[in-house]
Amino acid sequence: MELLFLSLQKQLADNMPEIALIDEDYGQLNLNSEDDTYPVTFPCILIGIRGTQDWKNLAGKSQKGDVTVDIKLAIDCYDDTHHIPGMDANTKALFSSKAVKRMQLAKKVHLLLQNFAGKILLDESGETLDKYFMPLKRSSSVFYNMPHGIKVYEQSYTVTVMDILI
Repeated sequence: MELLFLSLQKQLADNMPEIALIDEDYGQLNLNSEDDTYPVTFPCILIGIRGTQDWKNLAGKSQKGDVTVDIKLAIDCYDDTHHIPGMDANTKALFSSKAVKRMQLAKKVHLLLQNFAGKILLDESGETLDKYFMPLKRSSSVFYNMPHGIKVYEQSYTVTVMDILI
């Protein structure tokens, strides 16, 4: 699973310099109270890999299984959408275009991951390391708001991985 994570992280980092942080999702956005602050910088992408319940045996000790990868694009948009009394039409249009840019960023994440099959991590000898997973396929997407003006664009992908043990 670590090569899948590293491959996804590299794919996103290499193609999205506008993202401040790309990390494993270990609950950074799960807050206990309205007063908590986020231990991340925005915009960020958090990668969560769920385990599989249905491993299939291959030769020897190797196995394959379908896993779900959750990708959360989190953006701090408090200043983008905060209402200003007496806001003129040009200012309203600017805020509206920021909303569109956020949606375009979420679309960019999807375009980089849909059908992504790795093969971008190489060892010192040039051998491909991340070759044991099939192309990702988006299975769901949901967008939601969090406290403090944080917008999350979450997309889930299904992928078959092979755990090759030699």
